Amino acid sequence: MPVFNEDYLEQNFLKRKRKGTLVSLTIILLICIGFLVLHTIQPSNITHIEDLSNGAPPNEVIPSEVIPEGKESTEPPIVEPPPEDENPPIRVEGIDPQTGEYKNFYLGLVHDGAILAGSGCYGEFIVLINNKDAKNPTYSELLRFLEGDITDGFPYQYTIPVVGFYSPPAEDKIDLEFLKDIINGIDAPNPPEICADFAERLHNNSELEGIRCGYVSLELDGIRHACNAFETTDKGLIYIDDTGFLGGCGPDNNDTIVDIHIGEQYNPAFLFPSGGWHIPENSMGVVESVVIVWEGKWRDRNYG
Repeated sequence: MPVFNEDYLEQNFLKRKRKGTLVSLTIILLICIGFLVLHTIQPSNITHIEDLSNGAPPNEVIPSEVIPEGKESTEPPIVEPPPEDENPPIRVEGIDPQTGEYKNFYLGLVHDGAILAGSGCYGEFIVLINNKDAKNPTYSELLRFLEGDITDGFPYQYTIPVVGFYSPPAEDKIDLEFLKDIINGIDAPNPPEICADFAERLHNNSELEGIRCGYVSLELDGIRHACNAFETTDKGLIYIDDTGFLGGCGPDNNDTIVDIHIGEQYNPAFLFPSGGWHIPENSMGVVESVVIVWEGKWRDRNYG
C-alpha cells in the first residue's frame, strides 16, 4: 500500500480544485453566450426561406439584420402594388382616325365611282355621321322629325365646282376635331349650299337623333343630284328631298317627298304645303341612276 505524505495530498487537492473551478467557469460562460444568442434572435427578425431555388433546405430560418436603436434602415420599404381594377374606366379622347369611331358613332365617306365632295358643310368631302343605335322610323315619326329639322330652311346657293386633285387617302383631310364637336353639340356644321350639302346635313341630323337615314346620289338628265332615303317600318322606302329654294324664296317648310324610278321624271312634292307653293312637274329631269349609301366607307371599312 503506497504511502502519501501531506505535501503530495495537498498539491493533488489544489489541482483538482482548480480544474473543477475552470470547468464551472466554462459552463457558466457557455450558458451566458447561449442566453445572449437567444435574446438577440427574436421571432420578428427571422425570415423564412420558402424559395428552394437557391439551394436552401426547407424551413431554414435566417436571422435578418439587427438594426440598432436610434438608426433607420437604408433599404427602401416594400410597397404593395394597388389592386387592379377589373372594370377600368373607358377614356374617349377623340375620333379614331383609323376606324372613324367615336363613342357610339362612326364616320363614312360617300363613294359613287369616286369620293363625293361638297361645299364644306362638314369638310371638303361628304362625311356621314352614323349612329350605331339608329333605328328605322315609322312614317309618323319621320314626319315629326322633318317638321322640326331646320335643314330645309337654308337657301340653295349654286356654286361652280372647283376641279382639283388631292393626295389620298381622303380620310386624312377630314377635320376630326370639328366633327367631334358637332357630335357633342359644341359646334354646328357650316350652312349647306348645294344639294349634296343638304342631303349630307339631313342624314347626319337624323342619325344624331337616332333615326337611320341614307344618302342618295342620282343623275337627272346627266346632272348630279342628291337627296335622302328612309326605310320606314310601316310604309317602306321613302325618299325625301330637303334642298332649299334658290335665294331663300319659298314656303316656310321646304321638306319634299318624291318617288324615284329609273327612266321616270323626278317630281318632288311638298310634305307640308303652305301658301300655295308647288314645284312644277317635269322640271328637274329624268332619273338615270340611283345609288343609296346608308353608312359610307372609311379607309378599308365599307359600311355600305
